[in-house]
Amino acid sequence: MEETAEVRKQFDGPFGSPVTQQRIEAAERSLGHGLPMNLKKHYAEYDGFKGPTDTDFLYSLDELVKTTLWLRGEGYFPDFIQRSVALGEDGTGAYWLICVDQPDKVIDWDAEMEGEEHVVLDGGLAEEWIARKTRYESAAGS
Repeated sequence: MEETAEVRKQFDGPFGSPVTQQRIEAAERSLGHGLPMNLKKHYAEYDGFKGPTDTDFLYSLDELVKTTLWLRGEGYFPDFIQRSVALGEDGTGAYWLICVDQPDKVIDWDAEMEGEEHVVLDGGLAEEWIARKTRYESAAGS
């Protein structure tokens, strides 16, 4: 099953309306580089969605641009942030990022981490979202 269909199957949302190619191109201009293809596929299907913690597992495209540019503008954050796109969060204060030169790797990063410290997650976007959802539901006794 395609990733986007699996995400829709696993999550209740809400899901934002699909994003047009023109909006994706405008976001890419704002960021100064293209978005990874795996993100474009998700935005072509929905403009972000909420996870089980009622937080943005996938930011809306506008929020992705806003948050990414904010993180890049803060001089005290690690250097790898300059090459990354902030795509969402899980409600714990950490960000999920994708490094534009390694688009298949999802990064879990918290501003409280030291220096260039970050965690490269094992799975792709949908795998990580679903794994996190499963953990939350298990902890909540769902």
